[in-house]
Amino acid sequence: MRRNNKLYRMRQYLKLIALSSFWGSSFLAIKFAIAEVPPIFAATLRMVVALSFFLLILLFRKKPRTITTKMLPRVWLTGLFSIGIPFSLLFLGIRDASVCFTGIMDGSVPLWTFLWLLVFARQLEPVTPTRFLGLLLGLGGILIIFYPHLSHLGGGLRGKILLVLMANAYAIGVLMNRMLFVGSKQMDLIENVANQTAASLVYLATVSFFFEDWSTIHPSHWGAGAYAAILYLGLCCTALAWIFFYSLIREWGALRASVVCYLTPPMAMLFDFLVTGTPASAFELAGTATILLGVALVETQQASQRRRASVAPTRTAKAALR
Repeated sequence: MRRNNKLYRMRQYLKLIALSSFWGSSFLAIKFAIAEVPPIFAATLRMVVALSFFLLILLFRKKPRTITTKMLPRVWLTGLFSIGIPFSLLFLGIRDASVCFTGIMDGSVPLWTFLWLLVFARQLEPVTPTRFLGLLLGLGGILIIFYPHLSHLGGGLRGKILLVLMANAYAIGVLMNRMLFVGSKQMDLIENVANQTAASLVYLATVSFFFEDWSTIHPSHWGAGAYAAILYLGLCCTALAWIFFYSLIREWGALRASVVCYLTPPMAMLFDFLVTGTPASAFELAGTATILLGVALVETQQASQRRRASVAPTRTAKAALR
């Protein structure tokens, strides 16, 4: 039994590492894509690739539906907050704000998740001082990484507001998914994320149509790098990443799963070094160490809760024997 638990936890951590790797490398892929493709249209194509992947899986599995027609509006709304709305706010906001501010807002998602959980959904998960300290350390690590660039947080107020809204939309989406899984334990993970991706695709295509000039889009002029980037973003950074992320939300809870946002910047630095040869600075290394300490605190709190949960039945059994 212990060995099975260890394997189970190992699979969870492998999902976390893969997820942070996909999202950490997505920044480079986005650079390649939007160099030739309008940003929101590129995000729309990313959804097309991901949804095609999900539909193929659902077609070959031939399992009965687990999401009823009555549940669909709720699932679609959750998808808009989890994927569609944050993507549109990101691609619109980053035009008027610095990359540094964008990175800080992306890293602030666990704290916003904590605050929304505290105000509206405290019954979902235990909120403890240790967890809060871990989240603060994680955000502190993000700030240390970006410290040399804090003097360059310039940009329009509009862009900054959009990025703050992006972080909050991600946080609300995480909690909405957690409530979905708590309320419908038999809901199929692939079916759920496929429906959410479909809703996000319709939303992003609509936003792109109104905010971007489609008459200037010429796919025949795009290079192989742009196509490869979009395929990678759709298959790995969206399809596989969201399967892993939603799985962690269901298994770990909203707050614990959201710490992946803290691991994304260090992974981005690693891929930047591997691809472009840019070495990590002292601030980046110190920030990464602080992030890992914060994640360790969250994990230590979770482990102590698991131990208490496992000890309680044992004590009850011993009392019954007496």
